Amino acid sequence: MKMENKDKIKNPPLGVKIISVLHYLVTLVYFLFGLSSIIFPRRIATGIVVANKLDYSLVGTISTWIVILSIILIEGIAVLEFFIARGLWRGKRWTRVMSLIFSGINIIFFLFLLFYSEQKISGMGVDVIFIGVNMIIIAYLIFNKKVREFFRKEKV
Repeated sequence: MKMENKDKIKNPPLGVKIISVLHYLVTLVYFLFGLSSIIFPRRIATGIVVANKLDYSLVGTISTWIVILSIILIEGIAVLEFFIARGLWRGKRWTRVMSLIFSGINIIFFLFLLFYSEQKISGMGVDVIFIGVNMIIIAYLIFNKKVREFFRKEKV
């Protein structure tokens, strides 16, 4: 019985491995974005001002405190994404739930960008692709029998 559980830890379903790798990639993106925010805080502040159609005189104020809070938030998300990726590979139940929540948030975010935002981070096609990928992740983690079984079993 113990050997069977150890085997399940070492061999997650292929889709779970792929989703885990995607979370590792997101970790890298968040980390690099946070690092660039530390190196170029004024540029980030200018982006915030332009995106929100604010007065340019606010760039100095924004660069001092909002950018610092943004960096803390971004790096915190990067750390959380890392542990989600690691936990998915190991079959931790909480990481499956967090992956579902993050995918749902991503769908809402990209739908907002697609239909309501004047500022386009990416082209419309990229938004649609991200929405589709996140919908596939949600469907896979919820409906795939092997995935449900993998996360249901108690790990050693």
